[in-house]
Order: sequence, then structure tokens, then C-alpha cells
Amino acid sequence: FFNDTATTEIYTRSIVGSVRCVQETDIEEIEKPLSDLKLLIEDKKYGEVIKDVLRIAQSGNYPIYQVPKGEKVRILLEGCWDLMHSGHFNAIRQAKALGDVLVLGMCGDEEITLVKGPPVMTIDERIAVARSCKWVDEVAIDTPYDVTVEYLDKIHCHFDAHGDDIAKNAQGEDSNILVKRAGRIKIFKRTEGVSTTDIVGKLLQIANKIHEKVQASGAEGKPVSAKDYLSTLREEAKNTAAEASEESKLKAVKFMATSRRLSHFSNCREAKPTDKIVYVSGSFDVLHSGTVEFFEKARALGDFLMVGIYDDKTCSTYYGQQFPLLSLHERALNVLSCKYVDEVIIGTTGIITEDLLKSFNIQLVAEGFPHFYGNVPAALQENEYKLAKDKGIYRDINLVSKFTIDTIIERLSLIHI
Repeated sequence: FFNDTATTEIYTRSIVGSVRCVQETDIEEIEKPLSDLKLLIEDKKYGEVIKDVLRIAQSGNYPIYQVPKGEKVRILLEGCWDLMHSGHFNAIRQAKALGDVLVLGMCGDEEITLVKGPPVMTIDERIAVARSCKWVDEVAIDTPYDVTVEYLDKIHCHFDAHGDDIAKNAQGEDSNILVKRAGRIKIFKRTEGVSTTDIVGKLLQIANKIHEKVQASGAEGKPVSAKDYLSTLREEAKNTAAEASEESKLKAVKFMATSRRLSHFSNCREAKPTDKIVYVSGSFDVLHSGTVEFFEKARALGDFLMVGIYDDKTCSTYYGQQFPLLSLHERALNVLSCKYVDEVIIGTTGIITEDLLKSFNIQLVAEGFPHFYGNVPAALQENEYKLAKDKGIYRDINLVSKFTIDTIIERLSLIHI
């Protein structure tokens, strides 16, 4: 690509280093960069990306940016960060591995609306979730969707990070082209099999039913709120849960986790014998500001926070046939991304048992207040925490946030219907 070998080697080291992260292998010193580049160019998935970068570099518009000696490498990862899922958190994890300090750029409401449509969560709610992520060091507010070199310099970042897909702005152009041309871009692998669009699509199915019911009730002179209808919808779903088709069950599980991905998210930390272990449980279908507050306050009650994540059947029993929105393992990854969580138990029920308490040496069981039971039968509500209450190890956590999954559905019904 270049006339002199030295220039080619400089570019190769930069690009191959990024693509090694794309392939989720260890980033290490490249002994034979030219041969490595040849192999990567021949790769069907990443070859065109590398060729495109090299063409820009060859034109003279893509200098390699050298981080000043002794400085910590600061990486910017910008986005909307609305209704965050495991794909978002995996992107954050990979971006963090590209440098020393990760700055999460939060695009403003107006810019998000222009490019993708109005966000579901407010800026403060999105910031709360972003700051709770264990790989995030700083959060930058009102980050432009089209990041410029000037903006990177303003927030003292050396590189912008992005997945190996192309993000297009409102004009349909590559939103990262300016930092690419300046040699200040780092690439990581986009997580397949999960997207915000999928989550919103499932939520909109529920919101559509709410809208139809509200319209019908209005014609009869009996208005029905989204909140009231959700309760009715769950009651109907519970009665027909056994009739759910295999096809609908398969559609609900699109994301498939591997042991490797779980290990990437795991803290790999065991509780010490002296640790006071606090246990909480729930479906944790979509991580939001209410969940974050709950985890933070529960963690403050002890030294080690263990989170039980309901299996799919328990979620459907509690909240209705339409739930969970996300697969069990994806919900586990979301919870593990939170800095207040030390460990998770994957696939629990809502009942606190003697075996659970003894197996994990749990000294305290906490529940968020006000309680959100969805459509849990009264008998089950009474038994769920009975053992913990009898032993005197139950605690109610008073939450300021009243945000629940219903909040998201109600807002979507107003935004999109």
C-alpha cells in the first residue's frame, strides 16, 4: 500500500492492534505486522474495513496519532445509551480495553431525536445507568453524534471508539469520518444478536394493545389508563400462559451467550468469610435508574451483593406471558455490568429457601420499596420473603425512583402510538 516499508509498518501496527480487539483476542506486541496484515485483509469480515482505512491513510489524510509519552490513553465512546442492553455493555467493555480511561459520551435529547427518534429515558435516567457501569470512568454530557477532533481535544481524549459497523448521521453519512481521517479512531467488534430495536419492538407490541384498549374504552366513555390496562393484560396473559406457542417462545430467545462472554463480564471474585453477603432477586429485564438505585442501596447494606435473576417461567408468572423481554443469560450480563453487583445466581425463583441462604452464606435479604409484584398471586407474595422475615434478616429498601418496566411501556405508548 505504501512505497516505504517503515510507513506501512506504522499503519499496520495501529490497524492490526485494533482488529485484534475486534476479534476479542489479547492485544499484544505484533512481531510480524506485514504478514499479520496480509492475513487480516484476506479475512472476509474485516478485510474491507482494513482496506478502507488504508486507502484513507495512503491518500495522506489519515496520519497516525501518537499519544504523548507518559499520558494515560483516554478513549471516548459516544452513543444514545437509551434502553441499554448487553450489546451496549459489551461495546463499553471492549472500548475500555483499548485504553486506560474510558469516557462515555452521552448524546443530547435533541440530537438523538434528529438521528434516531425521541429517547424513552430522560437524560438524567440515562446518565444514572451509564455511571453505574463498571467499565465507565467518566461521562461526558451532550456529546455530538458526529464526533470531531476538536471535541476529542476539548474533553482530553486521544481516540474515539466505535464498532466495526458504520454509524450514519441524519444526513446518511459516516458519523466517524472526521476522526478516521485524523487517525484517532479505535475499532472493536459489534455484538450480534441483540439490539435496542428488538427490545422496543417487543415493548411496542404491548403498547399497541394498550392503545387499542384505550381507544375502545374511550368510545364507550370509560377511559382506561396504560397503567390499568397493563394489569389487565398481565391477568389475561397469566390465564393463557400455558397456551403460548413454541414459536413465540423461540422468538423471545434471540441472544445466545457463551461461557466466554459470561467470563468477560464476571468479576471473578468470591466473598470472603468475613464479608456480609446481601441478597436481592428479580427479573431485571431492562436495566434502568430504579434498578441502579436498588443495587447501590442494597450493596451499601453489606460487603458483597449477590443478585438472583429469575428464570423465564418465574418472570412470566410474575409479570405476564409477554415477559421476559430478554433471555436469561442476557439479563445476567446486564446485571453483571453494574459496579454495585459482585455475583449473580442465574435462574432463580422468587422464593427464599433455607438451602439458598446456607449455600451462599447469605446474611441479609433485601427488597425494594415500593414493591413491584406485577401479577404475583397474593399467596406467593406472602411466601416469597417469609423465611427471611422469620429469621429477622429481611430489609426493605426505600427507593426514591418509581421507575419500572411499566414506565417504559407507558412512555412508548405516548411516543410511538
